[in-house]
Amino acid sequence: MHFTYSLNKADILEHQLYILSESKSFQKRRAKGRMFLLLIYMVSGVFIWQRSGAITAAAFYVICFPFYFIYRKLEGNQYKKHISGFVDQQYKDALDNEFHLEWDDKMLTSSAGDKSHQATWMELESVVELSSLFILNFRNSNALIIPKKDPVLQDVIRMDLKTKTEALGVPYEEKLNWKWN
Repeated sequence: MHFTYSLNKADILEHQLYILSESKSFQKRRAKGRMFLLLIYMVSGVFIWQRSGAITAAAFYVICFPFYFIYRKLEGNQYKKHISGFVDQQYKDALDNEFHLEWDDKMLTSSAGDKSHQATWMELESVVELSSLFILNFRNSNALIIPKKDPVLQDVIRMDLKTKTEALGVPYEEKLNWKWN
């Protein structure tokens, strides 16, 4: 199979956000931040209750309750903005290139301009299908991102990748509903 594609900023950004969302240390960090916010709300509410009474403390909690959920959305937007800046800086060369991908039963070759990378299918660790990307994860912690632009081609790629993963005993994960939050 041989085809050509190009990556845009949204493709790389989605890949980076997906990697970040799957990281256990990142999930712990976000959970700690939310717990710290709850702790601040609780301590502030107890302090207000001691100073101004139960009704004022209850009003404080009622007002703060929606802010807890707004905080999660704002935090997600802040991370997305930060990762977007990282993509602009680190992947500016990849956005200008057209990639040529060719694979057969044994090898997978990706090239862009004068750079080329070869990998065997035996190095494949997993395949993840998002709503707009195929992500091929290899054992050397490299990943190949294939955007879903052409509906006919994406069906052919999907079927071929599923066949390869079944033959190799490698997981094929469909996360079509994944969204960054």
